[in-house]
Amino acid sequence: MLFSNAYKFDRQTLQQIRIRRRKILVPWLICLAMGAIGGYTLCWLSFETPKLPRTYDELIVMVDGAENELVSPAAIYEYMKEIGIRYPEIVWSQVALESGFKSNICIENYNYFGMKKATSRPNTQTGENIGHATYRNWKMSVLDYALWQASTGVYRLNSEEEYFTYLNARYAEDPNYALKVKEIRSDFARYLERYEAQSKNKKPNERKKERSMPRLLKHIHL
Repeated sequence: MLFSNAYKFDRQTLQQIRIRRRKILVPWLICLAMGAIGGYTLCWLSFETPKLPRTYDELIVMVDGAENELVSPAAIYEYMKEIGIRYPEIVWSQVALESGFKSNICIENYNYFGMKKATSRPNTQTGENIGHATYRNWKMSVLDYALWQASTGVYRLNSEEEYFTYLNARYAEDPNYALKVKEIRSDFARYLERYEAQSKNKKPNERKKERSMPRLLKHIHL
């Protein structure tokens, strides 16, 4: 048996003295226990809790009644980039196709994407008119598109080509929708310049002005 014949030499009596098993086993057991505790602690510290995919972030948005007087194709594009919309050039091309920045839904509803009224996802919509969602101003329309992106898993896509495929399958009923958007996207700079020039040439009375409203903060979950 282990440690059955363990001895130590006593210098005073010059004799071999037998060591009790308990005096040997206890230190061993203490070492084993400390080793087990240390190993468990290291495993716990190195273990990383799996993170769930981020679906929504909080975004604080300033809403101003004067925003609708400042809208332009270039301003819409810059705002898309500012709030982190994925593939902003494609999304802007959707606006050009959906509304041309001058459709009735765009002018009356501030709806630049032809969005229908949402039923289950987070949104910035205020109601419905002409069969489409209404918004307080153009920024709310762009933000609503960002919310649509966040709710559909677009963040998992890795390229513009994948996004075109996704749009064709999920966004519109027209089977050639993605091809039409892609045509605008392929010559993005020219289309942006053209629509921006048209916007600057509008007469003041051609712009619909929203009645004054107080400035306020909105918390929107993206």
